[in-house]
This record gives sequence, C-alpha cells and structure tokens, in this order.
Amino acid sequence: MSDRATPTLAPLLATFLVELEEQVRTMNADLLALEAEPAEAERLKSLFRVVHTLKGAARAIAVAPIEQACYALETLLAKAREAKRSLGPEEFALLRSAADALLEAGRRLKAGRDLAGSLLTSLSVRLKAARRGAGGALGDGVEPHRR
Repeated sequence: MSDRATPTLAPLLATFLVELEEQVRTMNADLLALEAEPAEAERLKSLFRVVHTLKGAARAIAVAPIEQACYALETLLAKAREAKRSLGPEEFALLRSAADALLEAGRRLKAGRDLAGSLLTSLSVRLKAARRGAGGALGDGVEPHRR
C-alpha cells in the first residue's frame, strides 16, 4: 500500500489520523513560536520530533507519501538543529505548507481517498527544489528505507 489503508490496517489508520491531527497542531504551535523566536532550541527539537514521529507512524501503516514528506522535512530540521542551515521566511513558508499538506492528506485518507494529486504532491516538488537550491542542504537524496 502506498497511500491507502487496507482493511487489515484500518484500525491503525484511525489511530494514525488522530495522531496526525495532534502532531500537526503541535507543529503549527512550534512554527509560530520559532518564527517569533528563531533561537528557541527546544521548539526546534519539538518540531523535529513531530516530523520524526509522523514519519515512523506513516511507515508503520505504509503511507509512503506522508513518510517521504516527513523524511525530507526531518532532514531540513536536522540541518537547522545542527546549525548547518537557518530557518528563514522561505523555510517557514515551506514548513507551514507542509502542515497544511499533512492535514489535507489526513482528511483524504479519512474519506477513503488516495493521495494522488494531493497537496503532498506539490510539497514534494517544493522539497526537491529546496534541496537542489540549497546545494543539497536538505539531504543526500537518499529516500527513506524501504522494507
């Protein structure tokens, strides 16, 4: 399964969707706080944990588009956490778009729709462009591990 739950995973998907909404609320709160105070290391760590958690949960239920988006976001945030990249207006816009795309993906999954043509698709394109534009700062181009 790449972006729809099978009947076997339906109970896990329901749990995942609740977790997704809660994590995105935390993500938005962290983003607002970080924009106001960019040096707030604890908020950056929290934001990293949010995308890391969502990446793992998406992988567990085999929702590849969410996993891949979170992988790229995690890489961006790791670079910021390691002071190898700063979070400026473009990065914050990308992170806010990611929060919107993740919520929209959750709504689509809840309605039983696939993620083809979702906001995650355009987010993926933007993340790839950011990676190229930053001289590889978003990562080494290696996709998340596949089972």
